[in-house]
Amino acid sequence: MSQEIKKVLKLSVPRVTALSVNSLTNMVLIALASTLAAGSIAVFQFASNLSYIPIGIFGVSFSVAAFPALSEHFARKDTRAFFATFYETLRSVIFWILPLASLFYVLRAQIVRVALGAGRFDWQDTRLTAAALGISVVIIVAQSFLPLVIKSFYALGNTTKPLFLNLFFAAFTVIAALGFLQIFDGSNLFSVSLKKLLRINDLGEIRILGIVLAVALGGVANVFFLGRALLKEAHLRLGEDGANLQAKEIFKIIFASVAAGFAAYGSLRLVNLAVGLETFFGVFVQGAVAFAAGVLTYGFLLYFLKNQEIKRFLAIIKGHLLTIRILPRQLDGNNIK
Repeated sequence: MSQEIKKVLKLSVPRVTALSVNSLTNMVLIALASTLAAGSIAVFQFASNLSYIPIGIFGVSFSVAAFPALSEHFARKDTRAFFATFYETLRSVIFWILPLASLFYVLRAQIVRVALGAGRFDWQDTRLTAAALGISVVIIVAQSFLPLVIKSFYALGNTTKPLFLNLFFAAFTVIAALGFLQIFDGSNLFSVSLKKLLRINDLGEIRILGIVLAVALGGVANVFFLGRALLKEAHLRLGEDGANLQAKEIFKIIFASVAAGFAAYGSLRLVNLAVGLETFFGVFVQGAVAFAAGVLTYGFLLYFLKNQEIKRFLAIIKGHLLTIRILPRQLDGNNIK
């Protein structure tokens, strides 16, 4: 067997195994959900599918786009470029994901009702799924960072460390799910507090939320320890560069994201005075107006705070608008000629 084939197998087998571990973990969690009340699997799957939308659009796409550059920088041993690309991509993910997570939490009932509120999916099902989606905002944030961290490991030529950490935290998630199922089986302080937080005090069977919470905790722990291991290995193999995440810019994004959530909630309360939740149109209008209020608040705050990411985003928009203006003129000129 040639050295090239050995190298390919060494890099690819851990990656394939990691994907298998994720699928197996999901199967175990679904099996646990099947022992609960009827409809628990549907609640778990629906909340997972909805939470994956921003993860797929931003977390996965940004990491895929950054991977070739990260690999090239490592091959050239360009320390500054590697860390600059990593942190810039991470800030971009944070820029998009944090406000979306905030708005997903505030508008969880509207999102679930618009996406799934048809047929036999009644209001009680909506509320339980919305509660699961509310917990899943933690998963949205953690899982959006995970693809970039893993791709960065792969750029460094290391596919085994992510595998071992994924194995450990997969086991942690399953054990945590079993523990939370016991906790949510009674009226204890933790389950009562969570019911109040998610506004589901009158719902009886909520043990499926224990599984969702276990996935959230496992995802956060996995990303945290993988991120620490990545930075340690990158510094070991490339050296110190001095690049950082720019905490000041991140604090601006966090502040604006929280403000966006409050703006969306306030708008939701105001619109609810005029439009109810009895019809699809009412739910859609409530969600659309509140979402728009949150997005505008987020954008305006970051603009006045002079955030780097919003400046870059506006520059891109301006460039596209100029292109749209110039292109018709060029076409008219060609037609005249």
